[in-house]
Amino acid sequence: MHPRAGLLPATDITFGEYLRAIITADYDLVPNDDLNYRVSFVEAFRRRGIFPPGVRALSVESLLWRSPRDDDPPPSQALVEGLDLLKEAAAQQVYVTDRERLFEFQRKRRFELHEWLRGHFANDRDGPRDAKFLGLEPGKPFEVHTARFAHRTSPDGDITPQLLVGLLQESQQPVDPDDAAGPAMTFEGGCTIVADLRRKQIRYCIRKDLSSASRLERQQALAMREFDSLRSTYLGARGLNPAPRDKLPEFVKEPFAMIHRGQ
Repeated sequence: MHPRAGLLPATDITFGEYLRAIITADYDLVPNDDLNYRVSFVEAFRRRGIFPPGVRALSVESLLWRSPRDDDPPPSQALVEGLDLLKEAAAQQVYVTDRERLFEFQRKRRFELHEWLRGHFANDRDGPRDAKFLGLEPGKPFEVHTARFAHRTSPDGDITPQLLVGLLQESQQPVDPDDAAGPAMTFEGGCTIVADLRRKQIRYCIRKDLSSASRLERQQALAMREFDSLRSTYLGARGLNPAPRDKLPEFVKEPFAMIHRGQ
């Protein structure tokens, strides 16, 4: 199963999270790995120095995304039941074959889910708690970036209908944390939800919290490096309002990442 089917974060994806998505997706369909191919796959990433953040050991068990049952606070039953409202739409999508109709069908589902979530966050007693569970800040605008369905088929023929939702929220932050009046950058947060429509439960909620200070610091450091590089190219050495290099951590000095950022 390709991890982009729903087990990647909604934004700010890293190679380590890509590894976790692959391992979790495969484990869900084939729990018993008799051939140990998952171990070999993890070893290939380890040899290339790719280690997911927040993982204590590079083993298959530690790489699996956690269930929401382990979260504090956990999702409310109202949130689970709200997602289950789209269960009927999952059956309807099977018969939509035209690409344009499918696009309109999914856009309508995104609008319906957005309106339900907005009302839930504002009016339900558990709304603020569920917003926190989803990595969102209550009261701020958010986007239902994706809302689609998948029917996962295991090797033994078992089919699991799933709802895949991507929620995004953004804020404007200064590129240089010491210069609030300087250039600004868009900082995104949100989550990917994988809900099992048959068992009526949220299987995974992969969050990138908008209030994460450490993630903001990493993105600011990378943005400062990019601004510095562009200004040096077009405005001479160091350019205008340069970012002090002694403030940059080692990981942002990797040129491979900068080459592939579309600048």
